[in-house]
Amino acid sequence: MSDNEFFHTLPCVENLRDAVEDRFGQKVVHLELFKFSSCSVVYKINLKGANGKTNPIVARSTPQNPYWGTSLSKPQLESEIYSADLLRKNNIPTPKVLLDGQILNIRGIGKDAYLPFFFMEFVEGEAGDRILLETKDPVKINRLLKKIALIFAKIHNVKGEEFGLISSIGKTIDGNSNFQDYFAKLIKTKHAFLQKNNITASFDEIELKCNSALVLAQKEGYQFNPTLGLYDLGGGNMLIDDENINVLDLSTCGWYEPIMDFCGFYFSLGSFMDRKLDKDITADDLFKKYYTEFGGSLPDERIFDSLIKVFLYNELISFAIYSANHRSKLKNDKYPNILKNALEIWSVDNKSMFKFLDAI
Repeated sequence: MSDNEFFHTLPCVENLRDAVEDRFGQKVVHLELFKFSSCSVVYKINLKGANGKTNPIVARSTPQNPYWGTSLSKPQLESEIYSADLLRKNNIPTPKVLLDGQILNIRGIGKDAYLPFFFMEFVEGEAGDRILLETKDPVKINRLLKKIALIFAKIHNVKGEEFGLISSIGKTIDGNSNFQDYFAKLIKTKHAFLQKNNITASFDEIELKCNSALVLAQKEGYQFNPTLGLYDLGGGNMLIDDENINVLDLSTCGWYEPIMDFCGFYFSLGSFMDRKLDKDITADDLFKKYYTEFGGSLPDERIFDSLIKVFLYNELISFAIYSANHRSKLKNDKYPNILKNALEIWSVDNKSMFKFLDAI
């Protein structure tokens, strides 16, 4: 058992070093756990080649504190590897997988403990949400939002057949071609978890609200079609360096309703999306404008506002369950507040939604 704040098990560093040197044929000169790792065990490893040049790579293992819907097995990594290849084939920037996607089992700290790892190229950069929140120049913000909107549109241009997580061989896990049925099952499963943990709320009423919003959107002509999505596409999972953007963390990659990807982005930036960049045009206005210009499809504002509230509720209860299950006390302590806000989202006016997200 590891004494790490976030992880139950970490690899024996000597075993990881030996395995890397054996497969890459280069000497490991530095190996460290990424300081922002809190879900999956991720290491930065510096290799020294025959020419004396240092080559950084990344070793990534399965989630030990999984976001809702992920597993803790080797097939989980195979799904991420498949997803990374799929993104790169569609010109969506994400780190290249090394060793042809080979997975190595590394002995961990603890009796009979092993951790599977795959390896990726190392890319420089800073978390996208941090850069956007700290940037004051509206011209630079405009440029970054345009680049991010292009990535969203490229991702959502990859069409699927059913809604659900991507499996290790590219199929859909428990796929469903009917979005209303898929989403109803998703919400009911999460509500069942909350009820098992003695959370009492008007879940039947909430499920009715969710379904009513989906039915209204369809009556107004909006079609729910499965497209590639990351589910957790927040600013923290985009690495920006000199305005080059790489998408990270594909553990929840699957086939979703495109608007669901907006939730992680909104959640990571909050009231920044209300920031006025040009007269009465907000960051959100610009983002959606660029998204549609690049081929993304959105319903009219009234339907979008109705759907985003439903999908934000789903995002928040997912994050609440993630916090409740997390090894870290710091994450556990956030659970009651996140859940409280999730249940209160239905009473929030859409004009106050981004400010509401700041408080979570």
